[in-house]
Amino acid sequence: MKEKPWINDILNLPDCPRSISVAVFRLTNGHDCLYAHRCRYRIVNSLAYQLYCSGMAMNANHFHVCSALTKSCIYSRFCEARHSLDNFTS
Repeated sequence: MKEKPWINDILNLPDCPRSISVAVFRLTNGHDCLYAHRCRYRIVNSLAYQLYCSGMAMNANHFHVCSALTKSCIYSRFCEARHSLDNFTS
């Protein structure tokens, strides 16, 4: 079995609500590009959608600067963007 580089990180997640723990894990391990992930698994058809039509890729760099996200914590902003994407793709 191939060793995953993040396997031990699971043990060090903060004792937070699940949504925040998921955000911490994804942002610290580079699994932060939500729309690309959904395109990879054919949940959506195209990588063309950019968060709030800003022209930026939806990733951790964007979460810091996106004026459409209202939360102050980066992990809460991740959850907010994820919720927005769920509404967009459903």
